[in-house]
Amino acid sequence: EAEAKRKAEAKHQEEIKRKAEEKKKKEAEAKRKAEAKHQEEIKRQAEEKKKREVEAKRQAEEKKKREAEEAKRQLISSCSSALVALVGEIENKVHNNWAYAGDATGLEVIISVKVTRDGEVASANEWRSSGDPIFDRSAVNALRKASPLPFPDDPRCYEHIKAFNFIFTPDG
Repeated sequence: EAEAKRKAEAKHQEEIKRKAEEKKKKEAEAKRKAEAKHQEEIKRQAEEKKKREVEAKRQAEEKKKREAEEAKRQLISSCSSALVALVGEIENKVHNNWAYAGDATGLEVIISVKVTRDGEVASANEWRSSGDPIFDRSAVNALRKASPLPFPDDPRCYEHIKAFNFIFTPDG
C-alpha cells in the first residue's frame, strides 16, 4: 500500500510537471504568436508608410509637371503676343522692301518664315499662294530683304516662335 501511495504520488507529481510543461509551452507559443503578430503589424505599418511616401512623391512630381507645363504655356502665350505686337513693324519693313509692278488689289500670300535668334531670315517660302506667282515671289523677296526682322527680346521666345507664317497683303 505504501508502494501504491508512492507510485500514485509520483504519478501525481509527473502529472503536475507535465501540466506545467504544457502551460509553459502554451505560454511560449502565445508569446511567439504575439511577437509574430507584432512584427507583422510593424511590417504592415512600414509598407503603408512607404506607400504614402511614394504617393506623396508621385503627387509632388505631378504638381511640378503641371506647374512646368503651365509656365511653358504662359511663356508660349507671352512670346506669341510679343511677336504679334511686332507684326506692324515687320509689315512696314517688308513693304519698304517690296517692289511689284502689277495690280495687287485683293491678293494675299502666306509665307512660311524661319528666323535665327537675332531675327535674321533663315528661310522664307510661299506657303499658300495668292494665285499670282509674280506677286508671291515679290512678297517673298521683300521679306528676305527686310532681314533682320524685329524679334522679341526674350531669348526664351526663340524656340517657340522661330518659325511662323506671315500673311502679306499689298495694303498690309
